[in-house]
Amino acid sequence: MFFSSAIITISIFCYVKVTSQYPPNPTFYNYPCNSLNVRKEVNEMTNQEWSDFVATNIEMYRRGYLQGLANIHNDFAMEAHGSTIFLPFHRRFTMHYQVLMLSINPNVVIPYWVLLNLFVYAP
Repeated sequence: MFFSSAIITISIFCYVKVTSQYPPNPTFYNYPCNSLNVRKEVNEMTNQEWSDFVATNIEMYRRGYLQGLANIHNDFAMEAHGSTIFLPFHRRFTMHYQVLMLSINPNVVIPYWVLLNLFVYAP
């Protein structure tokens, strides 16, 4: 019971802290699900998908969103890393990053990396 109460308390604290954090990051809204975003392994992305991903990140940098995300991550680094909230924090953080990307380009999805593939694709 204590464990789930602690998780709920920490989750609420993180939600309030993240959603009220450092403008110009827009507030995290629970948008209705209008489509399914499928994440691809980075080596399976087309050139256009990669170009869109890069262009969206450049625009996020220009708008100050990446600095806001860096500030959020730095503020929670000591609490999140090396504790039981590591995975929930980073899942929520990644969702916030994805929502910011979708606000710029609704077709861009964060790719994932399979570290073992680095050895397969390495020259």
